[in-house]
Amino acid sequence: MTEEILEKTCSTCGETKPVSKFHKRKVSKDGYRGQCIKCKQLSDHSYNCERRDQRVRSQRVGILRRCKVCGVTKDLSQFRKRGDAIYGHAYKCKECSTKIEWENYKAKFEK
Repeated sequence: MTEEILEKTCSTCGETKPVSKFHKRKVSKDGYRGQCIKCKQLSDHSYNCERRDQRVRSQRVGILRRCKVCGVTKDLSQFRKRGDAIYGHAYKCKECSTKIEWENYKAKFEK
């Protein structure tokens, strides 16, 4: 028979608190997260701030790139983001990409 716990020690701040101050988690042995709700919120907030800063830096306003389809040099914001691309953006501009996609779409139905 499993014992129901009433208090738990937070793995982050080290304070012992009632289990009502912890989020539930099915995969844990005791059924609760290791961090208390307050520490989890602080952790999530700092993580989200870091990610926001990374997104702002990744927008790279003013950086130019040359489209490999039309050959025109354009601002990096004119290229779609791609996680699998070497520089994080597609090699063709949004305009060329849209034209190619539209041509491929039309070709499917013309057969």
